[in-house]
Amino acid sequence: MDINDRIRSDQASEGRRRTLTAKKNPNANHNAPRRPAIPKGHDAILKQAMDAKATISVMLASGVVEEGVITGRDKYTITINRTNVIYKHAIDRFVIPLSVLSEDK
Repeated sequence: MDINDRIRSDQASEGRRRTLTAKKNPNANHNAPRRPAIPKGHDAILKQAMDAKATISVMLASGVVEEGVITGRDKYTITINRTNVIYKHAIDRFVIPLSVLSEDK
């Protein structure tokens, strides 16, 4: 009887539950580099506008309209003209010139 069998029998005699754990895949390469995420939906459009340095209009849920060039963005915010940080959940709509959307990259 090995140590694992003894532990299991001790746990069973004490009335403790056994927890099952998944075995790690020995063939998995955990050090493999991750592929960069491909932007989808509005993130793809905002990325195009940022790369083209196009002037956009952002209408917030409060009714305020901000205009400028997107200088930064992340998962939750966009930055316009390096000074205005806007949370994405506060954006009602944004207007981007069609020339930005029609460019093939």
